[in-house]
Amino acid sequence: MLTVTEYQGDGESAQSERTCAGCREGGSRSELYRFVHAPEHVPAIVPDVGARLGGHGAWVHPKRECLARAVRGGFSRAFKAQVSVDGQVLLGLARDQVKKRVQGLLLSALRRRQSVLGTDAVRESLLAGAPKVLLVAKDAAGRREDLILLANTRSVTVIELFTKAELGHLTGKETLGFLAILDAHIAREIAASARWLAGLSEDG
Repeated sequence: MLTVTEYQGDGESAQSERTCAGCREGGSRSELYRFVHAPEHVPAIVPDVGARLGGHGAWVHPKRECLARAVRGGFSRAFKAQVSVDGQVLLGLARDQVKKRVQGLLLSALRRRQSVLGTDAVRESLLAGAPKVLLVAKDAAGRREDLILLANTRSVTVIELFTKAELGHLTGKETLGFLAILDAHIAREIAASARWLAGLSEDG
């Protein structure tokens, strides 16, 4: 049985160095994705994006090539046990976890009134210098270029993430093209998750 805990990494900070089980290069905990070996579970390797599961973990760069190398032998080396897992299944689970993480962050921003939704509201917020990050749906049109240019002039990070339908679903709307995040911490976490999704995507 998997035990959910607030994994503390033996008291080490989020910036402490870890070694990727795939490429074997180093990186901070905040840059790598944690996986846990659970022999009784199917699959036997479980993604742990929030680093909350108990037990020994292995760390992998959120890149398809690093995950593929970890599946081919890196996990067995890291866990000192023969580990067999379907790489595509594990990739799908990892991406789903990151998407759920983004959804949770967006819901947190909505509850705390730290988000601005819709073209006009986002534009006004950008003019006021409030947003920390601008989310743009991949298929957003209309004033897309104008908003991106405005965000760039205000040094606001722009992230193209999901489709309008997906972004709308995550925020309880039918469709949504533009969403600004006001809270700096939530914005950083969403930006990190977006990088992870890009690395784990088909074309990332």
